[in-house]
This record gives sequence, structure tokens and C-alpha cells, in this order.
Amino acid sequence: MTASTATPPGEIRAADPLEPLEQALLRRAAADADAARAEAELSARTQTAAARAQAAEVLDRARAAGEADAERRQALDLARARREAQHIVLAAQRAAYEQLCTAARAAVQELLAEPGRQARLGALVVDRLGTEVRLEPHPSGGVVGVAADGRRVDASVDALVAHALARLDLAALWDDR
Repeated sequence: MTASTATPPGEIRAADPLEPLEQALLRRAAADADAARAEAELSARTQTAAARAQAAEVLDRARAAGEADAERRQALDLARARREAQHIVLAAQRAAYEQLCTAARAAVQELLAEPGRQARLGALVVDRLGTEVRLEPHPSGGVVGVAADGRRVDASVDALVAHALARLDLAALWDDR
């Protein structure tokens, strides 16, 4: 209160005719403020819940993408490991096959070194091509027969070994079952 509106002591102050309106406006303003605060709190809770839901969706998508990426990488790693293992197996099979060929060539050369074996091999070639045949020694051992009409029979050590190995079921050697 200001000094000009103060009621002197002992004097009864007259009721302010606007006071009920003022009180009503204050109550209305307080109610509006309470409603605005409640609406703001509700809006904040709703927005927070929506943001959390959106964040959860983003995390779920990121997790799913990460899992899919991990599965792709794992599949690639597994495929790479299988290729490497297959390469190792094939290299071992090739080495074993080459050892087999070397051993077979040595065995055939040893057989042909026995007396009469080279002559018997030549006779077999002549039987196959006929009497008009020229027999030529082969550098690996054995002979190559050439008929007058151009037909050939390769009875070299290399050809004999290749023919013998081709008739074998070598795949059974590699079968691990």
C-alpha cells in the first residue's frame, strides 16, 4: 500500500468494488497457469516418450544392421577359410599324385630294364600297328611305334603311366568318408 491509499487508524476502510473482479482474475490466471504447466508437463512427457521410442527404433535398426553385417562378414570369412582349406587339400592331392606318377614311372622304367621287357613292349606295338612299323626309343624309356600310314602308338614310360593312372579311380583316394 502506498501512503495515499492507506487507511488512517481507527477508520474503516471502504470495500473496493473491483476486489472481487481482481480476485476472480487472479484465480483465473492461477488456473490458466496450472493448466499451462500441466499441458507443458504432458507435452514434455509425450515428447520424451516419443524420443525414447524413436531412439529405441534407431538402436534396434542399428543392432539389426550390425548383426546382418556381422553375419555377412562371418559368411565371407567362412567362405575364405573354405577356399584356403580347399587350396591346401588340392595342393596336397597334387603333391601326392605327382609322387604317385614319379613312383610309377620309376617302377615301369625298372621293369623295362629287365632283360627282354623292352623287346616284348616293341612286339606289342608291332602287333597293334602291323609289320610295317618303325620303332623309336623314347627319352623317358619305352618306345613309340609309327606305322607307314602315319598311325602311332606311344608306349613310352610317360604314356604307359598316364594310361594306367587314368584307369584308376583316384577320386577314391581323396574321399574322406
